[in-house]
Amino acid sequence: MGIISLDHARLQCRVDGAYDDLFLTDLVDSAQEHVQDILNRKIYATQADLDAAVLAGTSTLNPIYPTPPIVITPTIRRAMLMLVAHWYDVREAVAPGTSSEVPYSVSNLLWSKRIGVGV
Repeated sequence: MGIISLDHARLQCRVDGAYDDLFLTDLVDSAQEHVQDILNRKIYATQADLDAAVLAGTSTLNPIYPTPPIVITPTIRRAMLMLVAHWYDVREAVAPGTSSEVPYSVSNLLWSKRIGVGV
């Protein structure tokens, strides 16, 4: 499980019970990877986890072009949970009758935390 607990994901998606735990776990892991890609930096649950990764030399997404990692903030957590809930509700690439693949507000939440943003 990623840096968001399964209980938190269940609460966000209004899931009672463990019947969708495997799917929710996959969504949380995917949301973390997606957000890290948007931010161009690794996210850690605690400062201690980040410090350990720095010491181990595993704290950056790309060792050739390293970017500083970040401890999860409430804004990053909210963006990840929004993605999890969106993907839980819309299990296709695009929701019927819409043209939006990912909630636009997720990008807005993450914009200020991005590093090394290209074109």
